[in-house]
Amino acid sequence: MQPIVELNNVSFAYPNGVKVLNRFSLRIPQGSIYGFLGPNGSGKSTTIRVVMGLLKAQEGIVTVFGDSHSTKRIAILSRIGSLIDTPTFYEHLTAYRNLEIVRLSHDLPQQTIAEALQLVGLSATAKLKVSEFSLGMKQRLALAMALLPKPELLVLDEPSNGLDPNGIIEIRELLIRINQQLGTTIFVSSHLLSEVEKLCTHLSIINQGQAVFEGPIEQLTERIATQKRVWFTVGSTEGLSSVLDRPLEIRQNGSIKVGFEYTTDREIARCNHQLVTQGVEVFGIHKEHQTLEEMYVKLLEDNK
Repeated sequence: MQPIVELNNVSFAYPNGVKVLNRFSLRIPQGSIYGFLGPNGSGKSTTIRVVMGLLKAQEGIVTVFGDSHSTKRIAILSRIGSLIDTPTFYEHLTAYRNLEIVRLSHDLPQQTIAEALQLVGLSATAKLKVSEFSLGMKQRLALAMALLPKPELLVLDEPSNGLDPNGIIEIRELLIRINQQLGTTIFVSSHLLSEVEKLCTHLSIINQGQAVFEGPIEQLTERIATQKRVWFTVGSTEGLSSVLDRPLEIRQNGSIKVGFEYTTDREIARCNHQLVTQGVEVFGIHKEHQTLEEMYVKLLEDNK
């Protein structure tokens, strides 16, 4: 199946000469929730603006729905909903009236407002002025406005930014509901690693304008699962290398800990037996799995 969005070896530099994207590529499958991670200044916002046609790639190929912004820009944008900057509203008007203005501009049926309000959970507060809304409610209203024309692709830049934990959960659950009920493909940038892991089906990690990972999020979690390390607390470091015969990491901070990568629990038991047999005192064993955050940091460091 052709990706709904495809960037192939895209480069972009601003007038000051700073190259923000350097032969960057990504492919967003139709129907996916595609997460986009990277540190500040890595090129996330620039990439989103290239996808939206707000910036033109200076090198490489950009296609959305199989077409180019240079030839089908209006047709492409008519199929996209977005929230890429701080949303603006008529604060003195009700949520319903704000949506009515959007509906009229798109010449949409009247019932689309009720459908959008129900989807984002604002039906009961539709008659309140937006000035009375919390930040989380405003984010949901902005999503309702973006969803009003029933877009095939929803592009979101940090939609949970500034929200409290409950607001973050509400946005996550809402995006999953939009994806599952409407079949909307979602392209979402974030700096919240835990949220990306819970929300997304696919992921791209960008650093210094280049992709350091791209693919189904399971590929990254499977890679994490294989990065397993065990720590033995021992009485002495004498003879450890000859006994275990593998790359070791030794930490001495009040106690002596020796760590190494392993694949099975049987391997840990065998190493413990070898140590004890050779007279090394073993006071404790601790298994350690690499987290998504640790994998993310390692990917960035490897790309420096």
